[in-house]
Amino acid sequence: MSKLSRREFKELLKEWNDNFINENSNEEKNLSDFFDFAKSKLPFIVTILNQATFITENLELFTEDGNHRLGIFRRILSNLNKEINEEKGIPAIILYEGEKDYEDRLKESGYSFIEFSEQIKKRTSKESKDVIGRFIEKGYKVKFCESLKIKDFSKKGANSPGPIINDYIQSLYDEFIKVKGEKKKFDTSNLISKAPTFDDDEEDEEEFNLVL
Repeated sequence: MSKLSRREFKELLKEWNDNFINENSNEEKNLSDFFDFAKSKLPFIVTILNQATFITENLELFTEDGNHRLGIFRRILSNLNKEINEEKGIPAIILYEGEKDYEDRLKESGYSFIEFSEQIKKRTSKESKDVIGRFIEKGYKVKFCESLKIKDFSKKGANSPGPIINDYIQSLYDEFIKVKGEKKKFDTSNLISKAPTFDDDEEDEEEFNLVL
C-alpha cells in the first residue's frame, strides 16, 4: 500500500471532517424535526400558573396532567444543541385563578394565548379534560398557548419517567419514519433510557395509555 503525501493526507482528513460535520448536522436536523412531529401528535399537556410564578424568572408552570409527555419532549431536547434547545416550545393548556395579574404575567413573559376551544379539546386526553373540569368548578380560567418553552415548566414534583416512556418514543419514531421517509432516520439510542423503572402509580401509567 503506497504512502499518502502530506497534501493527500490533508485532503483526506478534510473530507472525513466534512462528512462528520454533515452527518451530525443531518442527525440534529432530523431530531429537531422529530420534536416537531411529536408536538403534532401528542395530546396537550395541562399546566397550572400559581403564585410561585411571581417570584421566579421563569414561569414555573406546574404540570397537572401529562408529565410523561413532557418527559418525552425533555429527553429529545437534551440531545439537541443549546441554541435549538432554548428556542423549542410545545403547545399547552394553562389553568389559572381568575385574577388579571396571572394573565399579565403570561404576557410579560412574551406569550400570547387563546381560548380553550372545541378544536383544542380534540387534542386533549380524557384524563386532561377531567382535570380541567375539576379546576373550572373551582373558578379557574382556561387558556391555550401554542408554544410554551420547556424552561418555563417547573421541575418541582416532576417524576423521572425512565423506561416507561421508551415504548412511546419508539412508537412515535416508527410513525415519524413512516410519514417522513427513510431519509429522516437517526440514531435513537440516546432517547431510549436504560435507567431502572420508577414505581409510578397505576393512575400515571393509565394516564399515558394513549393512541399515538
